[in-house]
Amino acid sequence: MTHLKHSSAHNWIMIALSMVGKLGISVAFGEIFIYTGELFPTVVRSVVMGICSFGARVGSSISPYMYQIVNPHLSLPIINIMFILVVEEYRDLREKKQINKFI
Repeated sequence: MTHLKHSSAHNWIMIALSMVGKLGISVAFGEIFIYTGELFPTVVRSVVMGICSFGARVGSSISPYMYQIVNPHLSLPIINIMFILVVEEYRDLREKKQINKFI
């Protein structure tokens, strides 16, 4: 079996292929973002894009702490914070519904 030797030509090929892959991922992300926005009506589009952006920001914010979830003692503060956020958001939604009843 023939093994590729590590040479500068091999390194340049790997770098070029990596850059082409990165370009493809960037183009696909931009295209999916635009195409998905055009699938929904205007009223729904802003809500859907806001929810997706919120989910992406939450995911990128908690991703450094994912290794702590394996240990139950370290994941307890994260679970508590998430629970508090969900409860507060639910309470806020209920208050908005009550305010809209009176308006």
